[in-house]
Amino acid sequence: MINYHIIVLRLIAGLIMFALFMAYALAEHFNVHGCMLCQYQRFLYIAILFCSGVGMMFIILADVMLVLISIMFLCISFMSGYQIMLENGLIDPLFRCSSIDMSTIGDIASFQAAIQNASHDTTCGKPLYVFYFVSLSGFSFIFSVGMFIFVTVFTMTAIFFKYDQNKFSKKIST
Repeated sequence: MINYHIIVLRLIAGLIMFALFMAYALAEHFNVHGCMLCQYQRFLYIAILFCSGVGMMFIILADVMLVLISIMFLCISFMSGYQIMLENGLIDPLFRCSSIDMSTIGDIASFQAAIQNASHDTTCGKPLYVFYFVSLSGFSFIFSVGMFIFVTVFTMTAIFFKYDQNKFSKKIST
């Protein structure tokens, strides 16, 4: 019998690993560092990866993990939607982002100096990279909304419309 939960969780884990790899490649190889909202979204992506692993290891918890993953994709959708509205000037920022390079921080004194010398002109409202008129936050929004819809539909189908395959096969054979 095919366990569709494992297939969906592996698909989610693979897509998240690809997204995190692309974020790392953009930051390290192309010098396109994300703002603080992008960093917060990466934390949620890592949490989704963790929930996928737990759901694959403990199949009994797969439905619960899929619900949590769905909620996290919804949170990422709101965050990237907020960033798109900032980029297009539809709303004012609630907080300002800074561009502190955390790799140069060695102790408390260097951290305080980095905070004081940080360029606070980097806001989450400036698109870092635009590809075919869609910014990176736009791609994040499209991906997270699509994954939210997919995971929610799959989870609701799995929870509410479970059927016994033995009864189904008996009805066909009679």
